[in-house]
Order: sequence, then C-alpha cells, then structure tokens
Amino acid sequence: MSTWTQQLGYPVITVEAKQEGGNRVLTLSQRKFCGDGNITGFESMLWKVPIVIATRGIPSCVAGADRAVDYRDTGGSGGG
Repeated sequence: MSTWTQQLGYPVITVEAKQEGGNRVLTLSQRKFCGDGNITGFESMLWKVPIVIATRGIPSCVAGADRAVDYRDTGGSGGG
C-alpha cells in the first residue's frame, strides 16, 4: 500500500500480446503517468498493482513482479 500513499502520481499499465506458435504471450509493464508525456526522472517509480489474467485453460492467474511480467498460456487453448 505504501507505493500508493508515499509517492505522487499514478501508474499506467501497458499490456502487449503476441502469438508464439500455439502460445499467447502477454507482457505487462508500468510507468508513471505524466500529462505532458515526459517521464524523465521517474523511470524507477513502481506501484504494486494487482493483476488477474483469465483464459479458458487457466481460469485465474495472479501476476506480480517488480517491473514486467511475461505470461505464457501453454494450455493449448489459443490464449483466449
């Protein structure tokens, strides 16, 4: 909770998806929101943000990492 109460601003979560053979790969990352788009000096700011990913093969997967998470759905369901 301290990442929300002891630092200014809000995170922007970005999700990138790509297909690698039979696997759908999601890459999640975050950066500080800045209205003018200039994040110089804020690159190291991180927030603890709960993320839940659901697919047919895996109904619930909670992801958590310091900077980026790669999630690979290998359940053969095509990732969706």
